[in-house]
Amino acid sequence: MDPLFLAEPPGSLLPLECLPVPVACFELGDDPRLLSSNGCFRACFGLTEQERPLLSCWLERTYPLCEYRRRVLDLWSAAAARARAGAVGSLQCRLLSGANQPLEVLLQLACHRDLLVVAFQDITARSHAEAALEEARVSLAESALAITEAIPVGTYTMVMPPDRPVAYFSFLSERFLQLCGLDRVRARQNPLEVFACVHPDDYDDWLRLNAEAFARKRPFQGECRVVVRGETRWVSAESVPRDLPDGSTVWEGVLSDISERVRAQQQLQESEQRLQRLLDNLPIPVATAPLRGDQPALFCNRRFVETFGYSALELGDLGDWMVRAYPDPAYRAVVEQGWRAALAEAASSGRAVTAGEFTLRCADGRDREVLISAACIDDMMAATLVDLSERKQAERALAEARARERRLEEQQRQRLAQKLRTSLTAAAVAHELNQPLSAILLQANLARDHKLADGDPAVLVDLLDAQLEAANRVVRVVEKMRSLLRNVQTEPKPVDLANLIETALLFRQRTLEKSRIQVHCRGLEAPCPIAGDGDQLQVAVSNLLRNAREALEAVAADRRRLEISLERHGPELVLTVADSGSGFPAGMIESLPLATTKPDGTGLGLFVVQTTAENHGGQVHYGRSSSLGGAEVRLVLPLPPPASQELDRDGPEAGPR
Repeated sequence: MDPLFLAEPPGSLLPLECLPVPVACFELGDDPRLLSSNGCFRACFGLTEQERPLLSCWLERTYPLCEYRRRVLDLWSAAAARARAGAVGSLQCRLLSGANQPLEVLLQLACHRDLLVVAFQDITARSHAEAALEEARVSLAESALAITEAIPVGTYTMVMPPDRPVAYFSFLSERFLQLCGLDRVRARQNPLEVFACVHPDDYDDWLRLNAEAFARKRPFQGECRVVVRGETRWVSAESVPRDLPDGSTVWEGVLSDISERVRAQQQLQESEQRLQRLLDNLPIPVATAPLRGDQPALFCNRRFVETFGYSALELGDLGDWMVRAYPDPAYRAVVEQGWRAALAEAASSGRAVTAGEFTLRCADGRDREVLISAACIDDMMAATLVDLSERKQAERALAEARARERRLEEQQRQRLAQKLRTSLTAAAVAHELNQPLSAILLQANLARDHKLADGDPAVLVDLLDAQLEAANRVVRVVEKMRSLLRNVQTEPKPVDLANLIETALLFRQRTLEKSRIQVHCRGLEAPCPIAGDGDQLQVAVSNLLRNAREALEAVAADRRRLEISLERHGPELVLTVADSGSGFPAGMIESLPLATTKPDGTGLGLFVVQTTAENHGGQVHYGRSSSLGGAEVRLVLPLPPPASQELDRDGPEAGPR
């Protein structure tokens, strides 16, 4: 059978002659003979169909160089051995064609029974292309190296092999070596030489950043100080990892000198810190805001945060500030319209923004009255915010106190007039009482004389009847006086008793301080609404404070204490005024309220308090303070029904809280 037809499988023929690549069949042995070949093989190597050369002879024609031919024979033997073992042996070599043209050939050897089948694949064109590609690659690498060395930053390539615990530098540019003050050979031999120039204060953090980048295979970015020839400079390193086919990871990055940038940033930061300290130490709140939406957010000083409770981080931008500071949409719209008009006027006139008073909502929910002045600088607006709340409250409190004082003066004037009328009335009453009393006295004397003279009993009865009539007349006059004194008309109105007490304290503050009396108040923080006559209650509270002050002047200055408390007990409101004085003398409480301990006193002060309590449906209790040891007066007033407990804060008796 023609060797070019191989039975595979049995009963079928494989026509090697039809293959488009050179194919030859050799004997198996150390120096096999060519048994057959296809036309492509004979045409390529210039053999006839009848030629059957030994391998060694054929190689002399195709491998003219002896040394190279021996090396090819060794490779052939190794490939043939693999083929006999059942594998496909292959080798690549150079040879001459029948036309003496050099060829790059890939030989593939396989055994079939007792034959060695060899296929020749011409890879000359591919080899030339690979050579040209390699040359281009070398040229490109040289150009890339030249460009890399020419750029003003250092470049480096660091490789982490899969089987090594420490990465190494595969490339370092000259600029990189200059920035680190390194020798190329030493840096390649010992990668840690690169880290030796890192400033001691940054060394540990720098190693940690590199270790994290290596462990997680993520991009690296960091800044540190390096010390080169005694000079400290700042550098920035950036690199991006890339996986290689062999399992290694390479980081390709750049190293830049950022010393000038860092120094500029430090100078800018120092300037900003100086400005911040200056603004924070100003005694008034200061804030800046951008006039355009793309500008930085709000800035505020420490006094601003202390006054309003907002920090710059909480505010965000001007829109957030407007919503927080002016939560009422209607009022916020008025404020925004006013600011737009003021800014437009300032821009056209070149002057500062006109100052205005506004009510701002603080972070804790309280409202403050603020005077805002502003000036526009380029695209920013700087504003000062002066808190007027305390001054406004003091002005309102002073106005209220003055109004109270005027009312008290008017009440005193009316009381003086009433005293005059009372004096006249008392004279008339005395005249009215004098007549029946004189009659009683005369008739009593007559009755006594008549009894002594053993007079007629009927006459004695007449005298006693006349005394009884005169006594009844006295009773009627007394009842008329009591009715007159009790018939004090009151017009109930909503009254904040806590505010009324604070006003009375404010009115008597100067005299209390002059007497060096320590005043402690409790329960006056929240409104305590009742229905009553504010003027009567004001006079009653003032009398209690005056009595306590006069009682405390009799004790040592360091022991003068006055406690005022306002408490709710069920349906009643209890005002307690206690002092550390000598208290009520024994037996005096039973004769109150018309009794007095002062040499020139009349007892009318507590009588007014008692009358005020009765006019309001309340009571007055007298006793000794358990905590201070002095006198204690408790004024108990009923609370209004639930429907009328809502205090009209805009009424005439509603003062500032």
